[in-house]
Amino acid sequence: MILVRLAIADLWHDRVMALCNMAAIIGIVAPLGILTGIKTGVVDALIHDLVTRPDILRVSIAGDHGFAPGDIEEVAGWQETGFVVPSSRSIARRLMVRREGGTVIRRAALVATGEGEPWLADSVVIAHGEVAASSALARRLDLVPGDRLEAVARRGETGETVLRLTLKVAAVLPRGTLAGDGLLMTPALMEDLEAFYDGYAVTHLGMDEGRPLTERTGLAESMRLYAADLLSVAPLEERLERRFGIEASSDAAEVEATLDLERRLGLALDLVVAAATAGLLAALTASFWSMTRARRRALAVLAMIGMPPGRLACYPVWVALVTALFGLAGTAGLVMGGAVLATRLFGGDLPGEASFMPSPGDALRLCAGVLVISAAASFLAAREAARAHPGTVFREEA
Repeated sequence: MILVRLAIADLWHDRVMALCNMAAIIGIVAPLGILTGIKTGVVDALIHDLVTRPDILRVSIAGDHGFAPGDIEEVAGWQETGFVVPSSRSIARRLMVRREGGTVIRRAALVATGEGEPWLADSVVIAHGEVAASSALARRLDLVPGDRLEAVARRGETGETVLRLTLKVAAVLPRGTLAGDGLLMTPALMEDLEAFYDGYAVTHLGMDEGRPLTERTGLAESMRLYAADLLSVAPLEERLERRFGIEASSDAAEVEATLDLERRLGLALDLVVAAATAGLLAALTASFWSMTRARRRALAVLAMIGMPPGRLACYPVWVALVTALFGLAGTAGLVMGGAVLATRLFGGDLPGEASFMPSPGDALRLCAGVLVISAAASFLAAREAARAHPGTVFREEA
C-alpha cells in the first residue's frame, strides 16, 4: 500500500504531467467510445428493423407445385428452417364469414398456420376449429378473441352444396402482418376445405355428399416457409431450390447488406482502435518513463532502506493504473455526453428507438484495454525503477 500512496502523492505533486497523461487518455479513448456507441446504435437499429418485420425471414416459392406430406416434413427437419406449413390450392383459400349473429359478411383469404407462427406470440397456438383474424377483418367485423365466426363454403356450378362452419377467434393479428381480410387456420382444416371444394365428402365437418375422402391424395400446392434466423435466409433459399428444382425468393439480399454493413463498420472501427492503441501506448510509455527517470533519487532512497527491486518496479505500474482510472472517469462523462448528443442528432433518422450508448460489453472492453495499455506503457519505467541502485544514482549525481 505504501507504493499506492506514494504513486497518488507523486501524481498530485506533479499534477501538470498527470493531467496531461489523463488528457491523452481521454482525448483518445473518448472518441473511440463515442464511435463504438454510434456503430452499435446504427447496427442495432437496422437489425432491429429487420427482425421486427414479420416476413423478413420468409422464403417464397414461385408457381404451383405438388409437395407431398413427406416433403413438408423433410423441410421442417432442416436446421435452416424456423417454420413451415403446407399451402392449399388457391381454390380452397377462401371463405365467406361473418360474426356470429352479425349482418356484415366478408370474403376472407385463408392462410395455414401452425406451432411457432411468426405472426403470433409464442404463447398463442391455433387449435383445430380456431382461427386468428387479420386486423382489417377484426375491425370490419368488430372481432375480439373469444368471438365466434359463422363461415360458409359453396361448391358446384350454382353453389348448391353448402358447408357451414362455426369457428372460434383465438387471436387477432397485429397490424402489418396479414393484409386485407384474412384468417389463419390449421393446415388440417384447410385440407378439409380443399377436399370439400374438390367434391369429397367431409363427414367430420357435417358434409356427407361427395366422393369418399379415402380416395383423395393430399398434395400441397406450395408451402409457407420461414428461416430460423437472419443468417439462415439465403442458405434456406438455396437449399430449397437445389432440393426441389424450383424458383424461390426472399429478402436475403437486404439481410446480407445489413450484416455486411455491420462487418464493415466493425472492421473500420477495429482499424481506428489499432491506430489509437499504438498512439496511446507510445505517448504513455514516454511520459511514464520520463516521470520515473525524474524520480530516480527518491527510488534510490527507498532501495537504500531495504525495498527490493521487484517492489520498486511496481511503483510506475501503480502510477500508470491510477492515471488510467482517473482518465477513464473523465472518458465516461464525455462518452455519455456524446451519446446523448448523437441520439438527438441522428436518432430520429433511424428506425426504432436508437441508442448510441456503448453496450456494457463494449464499455468493459474499453476500460480493460485502457488499463492493459497503461500497464504495458509502464514497462520501460518499471525497468528504470528496478535499476535505481543507490550507489549508481548518487555517483551519477555527484
